[in-house]
Amino acid sequence: MEEHDPNNISCPYLLDRIYLIIFASIHTTAIAITNVILSLASRPEYMQELYEEQLKVHKETNVNGIIPFEALSDMKKLDSFIRETLRLSVNVAGIDHLVKKDYTFSNGLQIPKNCITSIYIDDVYRDEPKSFEPFRHLDINIASKVTKNFLTFGNGKHTCPGRQLAVNNIKFFMHNVILKYNFRTVSSKIEESRGTGFTALPVETSTAGVIFEKRV
Repeated sequence: MEEHDPNNISCPYLLDRIYLIIFASIHTTAIAITNVILSLASRPEYMQELYEEQLKVHKETNVNGIIPFEALSDMKKLDSFIRETLRLSVNVAGIDHLVKKDYTFSNGLQIPKNCITSIYIDDVYRDEPKSFEPFRHLDINIASKVTKNFLTFGNGKHTCPGRQLAVNNIKFFMHNVILKYNFRTVSSKIEESRGTGFTALPVETSTAGVIFEKRV
């Protein structure tokens, strides 16, 4: 593993880091949007409720067809739906840490230096951690908010710095998609996802996919 040099301000080094941040911000947001669409397409029973919320927000806040940034705070059900999707679309292990020196926990468990440790995320979530409950986060109201029970964006000083921008992008995108389309999975079933790195991606099958039907 390459040692971090805080004094390295060369152009190639800085460009590499900027490219990495740009790539990470774009592809993770795109994956998150894909998972939110699949979550809703797989569960059409929530479509009407979310549609009614978005329609109300649009009617009350839009100016010449454009909704202001402040309207995002009124999308409480969509926010909760996104948060629940994000909760279930990360790998089961997260918050990787490199152990810099031997460490012994109070129960006697020892972790040697240079090991990489992770948290088993299921253990930190609330009731029914494996069940998709789209409105369980209505009391939180901000999908990007980091808590001890929600580690999708990490925690501590390494919490994702772009999480608010990412969630706002997802909300604006889903607001428009929900208003314009009904959609469902090709199989009319909940599509399976598989952990890949630190996230989860839809499993590619012959029936995987989403059908969009324009609202009239």
